[in-house]
Amino acid sequence: MRIVSIFLGLFLVGCASRNVESIDPHRQRMRAERLHNSGLDQLEAGEAQAAEQALRAAIEADPFHGLAHANLGALLLQRRELYEAAWHLRYAARLMPRASQPRANLGLLFAIAGQTEKAEEQLREALELNPTDLDVVGHLVRIHIRDDRITPETEEWLQRLAVEDSDPGWRAWAARQRSRIASQGAIP
Repeated sequence: MRIVSIFLGLFLVGCASRNVESIDPHRQRMRAERLHNSGLDQLEAGEAQAAEQALRAAIEADPFHGLAHANLGALLLQRRELYEAAWHLRYAARLMPRASQPRANLGLLFAIAGQTEKAEEQLREALELNPTDLDVVGHLVRIHIRDDRITPETEEWLQRLAVEDSDPGWRAWAARQRSRIASQGAIP
C-alpha cells in the first residue's frame, strides 16, 4: 500500500510541475508575442485566415496581450464582423489606455454601423492620444462632410490634410472639399 501511495504522490507532483511550467506568465507572454508577430507576418503575406488563427492563439496564450486584441479586432473589422471586432477593440483600448489605434478602429466600426456620435467620440479620443494621426483626421472630416456638419474645426482639419498628408490623392481631395465648402459659404 505504501508503494502505491509513494508512486501516486510522485505522479501528481510530476503533473503539477508540468502544469506550472505551462502557465508560467513569462513563457506565456513570450509565446504570445511570437504568435502575435507570426499573425502580423501572415497578414502582410495576405493570409488572413492563418493570421486570425495566430492572433487567436496569442490571445489564448496571454489574454492581456493588447496588440493581439487590437490586431484581431482590426482584421475582424475588415471582414465586417462588427460585434466581435468591437469586443476585441474595446478590450485592447482598456489594456492599452495610451494607444490611439484601437480607438481609431472603434471609430471606424461605429461609423460603419451608422453610430455617428460614438464614431466621432472614439475618433476624437484617438486624435487626442495621437494629434499627428492624419488618418484619424481624415475619418473625422468624412463624418462631418457626410453628415453635412461643416464647422471651423472641419475646415482646420481639411487644411491639415491638404498641406500635411503624404498621399497626393488625399491632399487633392481635401483641397477640392475646401473649395467646395468655401464656394457654398458653408462654414459658420
